[in-house]
Amino acid sequence: MVEEEEGNVAGFKPGHEIVSQKATYTVVRLLGEGGFGAVYLCKTNNGTQCAMKVEKKVEKRKIPKLEMENEVLKSVGNLKHFTKFVDCGKREKEGFFFLAMELVGKSLVDLKAERTEKVFSFGTGLGVASQCLEAVEELHKHGFIHRDLKPANYACGLDDNKHTIYILDFGIARKYTNAKKEIKTPRETVGFKGTIRFASLSCHRNIEMGPKDDCESWFYLLLDLILVGGLPWKLLDEKNEVLLVKEECRKEKRHTLYTGLKHTVELNKILVYIDSQAYQDRIDYQFIYKSLEEICVLAGHDIDAPYDWEISKNSLKVKPSPEEEKTQKNGSTIEGDMCREIEGKKTSRYEFYGILQSFMTTNVEQSQKMNYLMDQIKTKRDAKAHSAQVPPKNLNLFVEMLLWGVEESIRHCWNEQKLVDFNVRNLCDSVTDVLEALDIDVDDVKYKFLFSRNRIEDKKKKFLQEPIQNTLAFAIENL
Repeated sequence: MVEEEEGNVAGFKPGHEIVSQKATYTVVRLLGEGGFGAVYLCKTNNGTQCAMKVEKKVEKRKIPKLEMENEVLKSVGNLKHFTKFVDCGKREKEGFFFLAMELVGKSLVDLKAERTEKVFSFGTGLGVASQCLEAVEELHKHGFIHRDLKPANYACGLDDNKHTIYILDFGIARKYTNAKKEIKTPRETVGFKGTIRFASLSCHRNIEMGPKDDCESWFYLLLDLILVGGLPWKLLDEKNEVLLVKEECRKEKRHTLYTGLKHTVELNKILVYIDSQAYQDRIDYQFIYKSLEEICVLAGHDIDAPYDWEISKNSLKVKPSPEEEKTQKNGSTIEGDMCREIEGKKTSRYEFYGILQSFMTTNVEQSQKMNYLMDQIKTKRDAKAHSAQVPPKNLNLFVEMLLWGVEESIRHCWNEQKLVDFNVRNLCDSVTDVLEALDIDVDDVKYKFLFSRNRIEDKKKKFLQEPIQNTLAFAIENL
């Protein structure tokens, strides 16, 4: 729920044309609607596409929301986490304002909805949250606070930019610095601005908000990305009730903020730091970034690894490049820059190391050992890129450890009663794709039986009772 006045949407139909001095925009379809307007997919007269926000003119609203949106985008320029400004204008006769900008992909809300438990994996959640904070930091550097941070106001990019997170919707942003870049004197009282679920304590209490309040909303966003079941106040929509729960989560019910999560001590340090800041304080963003990275390491993840929506069966399908096909016919192997053609784009094989991390356990010591072995193999491949394959001994050890990680992942999911047969099959297929991408012939793998769907489906009970074969110690000793 957003505490914001409602404005009427323009209601354009496909084919409607909006003409500006720069171009003619034709509405293709409606992308979404908000509290003060609508967003359309538009095509220009030169064939390019863009997203266009349209706000209907409302007499009681002296300053259009798109005016602030326009000011922010022009101020930040072409920064990594911001959509590029395309065009803007107003139509007095038709009574609306418009803002055209770069088209981006799905929102974090939509990406989460595609997941089985409606949350991201722990590694993806931390990595995405880190990018979300980077966007907020840049916004603060330019003297603005957002005041409505939530998953719906972030989206991933398209095509080559699927790993990039973009911050959106600056309609209720506020300039908190003056012309001299000094922080403005806080007002005595302010109205509620934002979304109740992600609003800061100061926002609930009608106290002037600053950068630290954006960071508090960001922390709620972080938890919302990874917390199965959502935030403790998820089912409440009355401001005072939500405020009460948020206050309790600072006291005797703090543990309810992290239900089901690991590394809660480290996560809580971030909230404690944010709560210690005041309106005028400068945020130590590096402390938060470093904390997120440390939590990732403890959990056995790489914060820069591919995200959940980048890791799919289709994205793992690998085909040799024409040069590799020609070379393979001659009986030799190309190592070179170790690139393959993935969905028509060249991608380093070492990006698959991030994918492999999704099969690792959260055991710190064992995960660190696996990371060490992966680095060793990568180093040997780099050193002998043009002359030799990975020594068979190390390659076999790597495969053993990969399979150990898969087995542990399957066991954990079954123990938690979270895995269905379809997921088991998908997991096996995905691992097979990864092995093939690393030039490992699955037919020659010593432990091929782990990939047998019949074995997995027919012997679940026995599988759960068998001790896990710990190949890690053996692998490190023989490296």
